[in-house]
Formats: sequence, C-alpha cells, structure tokens
Amino acid sequence: MRHLLLALATTCCLPTAVHALDLNLPVLGDYSSASVSITEENRIGDYMLRRLQGSGSTLDDPALESYVTDILYQLAPYSNLPNTNLNVVVLDTTELNAFAVPGALIGINAGMLMYTDNQDQLASVLAHELSHLSQRHYALQRAQQERERPYWIAATIAGILAGVASGNADVGGAAVTSSLAANQGRSLAFSRLHEAEADRIGIAVLANAGFDPQAMPDMLSKLQRDYGNSTKVPEMLLSHPLTEKRIADSQARAATYPRRPHAADTRFLMMQARARVLLNKANQATLSYYQSRVKELPSDPGGHYGLALTYIERKQPAAALSELQWLEQKQHDSLLIQALRARYLAESGQGVSAISYLKQHLALFPDNLMLGRLLAQIYEDQNQLQSARALLEDLIAAHPEQAGLWYDLSEVRGKLKDTFGIHDARIEYFLRTASWEDAERQIRYARSTRGITVVQNDLLDAKENEVKEWKQWEKDMR
Repeated sequence: MRHLLLALATTCCLPTAVHALDLNLPVLGDYSSASVSITEENRIGDYMLRRLQGSGSTLDDPALESYVTDILYQLAPYSNLPNTNLNVVVLDTTELNAFAVPGALIGINAGMLMYTDNQDQLASVLAHELSHLSQRHYALQRAQQERERPYWIAATIAGILAGVASGNADVGGAAVTSSLAANQGRSLAFSRLHEAEADRIGIAVLANAGFDPQAMPDMLSKLQRDYGNSTKVPEMLLSHPLTEKRIADSQARAATYPRRPHAADTRFLMMQARARVLLNKANQATLSYYQSRVKELPSDPGGHYGLALTYIERKQPAAALSELQWLEQKQHDSLLIQALRARYLAESGQGVSAISYLKQHLALFPDNLMLGRLLAQIYEDQNQLQSARALLEDLIAAHPEQAGLWYDLSEVRGKLKDTFGIHDARIEYFLRTASWEDAERQIRYARSTRGITVVQNDLLDAKENEVKEWKQWEKDMR
C-alpha cells in the first residue's frame, strides 16, 4: 500500500515523528501537485477517519470533539487551507500527541488536553498541525520519499498497527524510532524543514486568530522543562528532540507579534477536567483528585465540573447535585453544564424531565451532537423509540461521517423490529469504520430480508459498489 503506507507513516503514529511540533525557515518549493492531488489527499483523509473510528482507539465524545473543532475553526480562516471541511478525532490515550492527515483530518490525544496549561497552548498545537495541511507537507514528503526509495515505510506501518492493536503507544513509537533511524539523512532533515515551517506559520496563525503567539514557545519550554532530561519522552518528540535553538527561534518569531495575555477560560478548564474523567473511567483516584481540588481551589470551575462529572459517571447523581448547582450559578448558559444537568435528571430517575429539558435547549442548537446524542439515548432508555429514531436520523443528516450515530441508529431500529433498517444502519456503520468484509456480510444478510423492495435492493447495490471501490482503492495503493 505504497501511498497509503506513507500517509499512515506521516500521520497516524508519525504525528509522533513527523507531525508533532518543531521550528523556523523559508517556504519550501511546491512540486507536490504532480505527486499527490487534492482529491487524493481528501480520499486519504476520509479513509483514515474511517480506520481510526474502527480502531477502538478514539474517545467517542462529542463534547471534546466539538471543543477542538471550535478552536480549529477559529484558526482555519488564517491558515490558507486547501480544504476547510475539517474532521476531528480525539484519541483515548494519555500520551502527548497531535497529528494532521491529508484531507483535513486533525487528531489529538486526550492527554494533550490534560497537559496544556491554557487554551492558547492547546491552540498552538492545533495551529501547527493546520500549517502542515495548508503547506501540503504530506505531498512534499511523499515526493521526497519516492525519490529516495523509502524502504523503511513497511517497518513504520507495522509499528503503527502494533501500537494500535496493543493499546501501547510505546510499541508503535519504538518501531517508528527504529525504522526512522535507518533513514536519518536527507529525509529527516527534510521533515525538520517541514516542522520548522509549520511552527513559523503556526505562530502567525495564532496571532492573527486572536490567540497569544507566545503560547507556542511557552508550550515548547514546558515540554523541555518536563521531558528535556527524561528517558521516556512523549510520542510527539521521539524523532525531534527539543533544542534550545528551537525554543529560541520560536521566541524570536513570537516576539514580532503583540502579546495577547490569555484570560482564565472556563470552557477550557471544564474540557480539561472532562478529558481526565473520561480517560480514567471516573475511577476512585479521579474522584479523590477532584474532591481534593475543590477543597484547595474552591473557585475553580474545572474542579467542580470534574467532581460532578465523576459522580455522574459513577452513577451517584445525588452526590453531584451541589457541584452542579455551583456550576449553574457561575455558567448557566454553558451547553456542557446543560448536558450535565440532563444527565443528572436521567440518572436520578427523572427521564421525562431530562427529555423536556434537553428538547428545550436542542431547539436552540438543533445540530448539536452532544445534546442530540444524549437526548436520543434518554429517549431509548425511556422506550420512546420512534422519537429516538427520528432524532438520530436528523443528526446523521447533519453528521453522516460519525460512525457512532450509525451504531446507535442500528440499535434503536433493532428494538423497533425494523429488519431492513437494522441492516442499512449496520452496513453504513461498517463502511464508516473501514470494516469492508463485515459490510459485505451485512449486505448479504439484507438481501435475504423477506419482502425487500426494488428501491431497497438498488440501495444495497450502491452500498456493495462502495465497498468494492474502497477495496480496489486499497489494492491500488499496494
């Protein structure tokens, strides 16, 4: 899978090695268009989104995805992106990493939200990744690698897949490091040029979008302070260790823009807490952490939100009430807190009230994935299955790329005894998770449905052709 392998090698775990955070220099010449078209890059991004959604490595949380997306769209107008239809995945790992995939797919590890000190630092990481996309560094790198016969790619992809399969980032990281070691000459220098250009452009994007440009050197200094002398460095620094020059270059570049001191950002603090709670599965250590934090920092909204969410996740809604009320007094218009209130009602046996509450707020934000999926789940729990189906179908119309929505819809249709509808949703779920054989099997099951109509059979033909096209695309990449 020559093209695909390189896409994966420079994104999936080489966000680590190639797409993670390095600095300064001239714009590189563009000979990429002859090597990789925008259409092909979009196809790669679509494929990688499907693969990641099917890998079990993503944190399927609309709230975190929406937060990252909002920051990206604040940055995007200043990034000269060839494709502004961005997709976001948040990975279920504490490792520090972020990556850009051709076709406008941005990935970030949930651990990065926990690690950054403020929203501007998080935005600096995302601005850097957008700069890789705007400069089409994947295409440039591929052209370079094709000229230099990249025998190391097979070893790199093997490491990536081993890391995903094992759930251990070190497995993939070690393989990437060893395979890169064999090709550290011009190729590594070439990628460092890309990293430097991405930092240079990223700082400009930060400043123009209203963030503090100093956040980039602050983030690099934080990484050096925490990991500069460590034997275990984050994924993102495996092949590009921090240097004093790198930090100095970023500081010099940031100094050419006016400072924009960041204010305390309540949403960032709550999202940071959400990432911690979900990553740690609301375990006892997380509960103890937030109990202590609320005592030590009684005015910190992140502490109160983290404690309330932990109690809700642990099915202890009564214990969450005082924290929830504190949050509502401070941030009554926050969608995140409104979702928490709805969950409190549902977990307290007040499902009908939770539905009424969510419908009221969803009417103002009809395409909001966080509120919509929560309402659909409560509809299902309350056995209001027709309402759940209708809502999920509306959400899918707005967010067809979301594999989780198709899975939820298949479950609801199953409870409604909608036999063909189950097959249709499951086929789409398998397509959205790059599970081609499962999709083909489900298509065969669907064709055996009694009373299948001509229109339904035509729909299955279209799905079957889509599977064939994806399988052929994979074959052509070999």
